[in-house]
Amino acid sequence: LCLGIVFRFGFGALAARDLVLTGCLFTLSIVDLECMEIPDGCLGIGLLAWCVSAPFLGMDAWEMAKGLGNGALCGGILLIISLAFDRILKKESMGGGDIKLFALLGLYLGLAGAYFLIIESCILGLLFAGIRTLWKKNNRSFFIFQGDAFPFGPALSMAGYGMLLFGEKLVNWYLGFF
Repeated sequence: LCLGIVFRFGFGALAARDLVLTGCLFTLSIVDLECMEIPDGCLGIGLLAWCVSAPFLGMDAWEMAKGLGNGALCGGILLIISLAFDRILKKESMGGGDIKLFALLGLYLGLAGAYFLIIESCILGLLFAGIRTLWKKNNRSFFIFQGDAFPFGPALSMAGYGMLLFGEKLVNWYLGFF
């Protein structure tokens, strides 16, 4: 994972920032798979890395505020969608950690990147659910496939990592159609 960041961005403030985020994404994915919980510490370290690196990446106060606003908007939109689904399904549809993780990734990726992030993470989540169904159908037991709840953090993390590496190219390709 770290080599992917270094090969894509070389050595510098951007690579250092994204290496910290990659470590956080990996760690929180493992914890979410095992405990069904996304640690706030990992999210806080990711936020701190973004804030500390921003001046080294040439961001002024306005760009930093805009980035923080983008992250808050992403988290807010997902929170509203989650609350709507909670009412419809009459049970919790998404945990608060997943919403905070989406907000953090929205901070790093921007609004256009977050759009692709949610699509990619949902596709990965569906693939994980399909594998889980097949696994359970064959009466096999594995720690991430027990119970009814499903950890979405790893799907968000994998999609977020992919967007870190290729998101800018994907967004530019898509926007080239307009």
